[in-house]
Amino acid sequence: MGEPAPPRPTVATSTTRVVAPRPPANLLDRPRVLDLIDAGVRERLTLVAASPGSGKTLALAAWVQSGRAPGAVGWLTLDRTDNDPAVLWADLLDAIRSTGAVDGIVLLAHLAPATRLGEQDVASILDALSTVTGHLVVVLDDVEKIVAPQAMDIIGRLTTYPGLPIHLVLLTRTDPALPLHQLRPVGALTEIRTAELAFTRTEVD
Repeated sequence: MGEPAPPRPTVATSTTRVVAPRPPANLLDRPRVLDLIDAGVRERLTLVAASPGSGKTLALAAWVQSGRAPGAVGWLTLDRTDNDPAVLWADLLDAIRSTGAVDGIVLLAHLAPATRLGEQDVASILDALSTVTGHLVVVLDDVEKIVAPQAMDIIGRLTTYPGLPIHLVLLTRTDPALPLHQLRPVGALTEIRTAELAFTRTEVD
């Protein structure tokens, strides 16, 4: 039998992918949209689903910059590599560490995912995340790039794991393959769509 293949090296997440974009200085102030996001992060999941060019990313970036978040904010702009569950976990932990919400996060240092994660590894990560002090908002942009069921399952577990102090905000062009129908009846989901992001007559006057 040959020697086992060496583990694939972990690639560090691009710094630009774990930082909220900076909105332009001339961006129109839209308190109505910021209020919608405020209400959303009181729930477990906020879904911002709208067509390209509707202003999803700019709206969330403006909200982050406004300082209205109830706690630290982590941001991750997803790409196709995040369809690999190990890469997605690594990127998520990078985004969470970047918030500076150190309490509890330091426990994750030894849990950086290897090439493959077992169920016990995942349980350890979720348990460690449960110790985070205060509220943590995690924004995932470009969620439509996640098409692998195993990767989408990770996002789903972050919305349903008991006691997890994380408010997830998903920015996407299309509805993700998540059990949204289960979250709506129990008030755990806020949806912001094209109609809510569209400019009102008052805003453009």
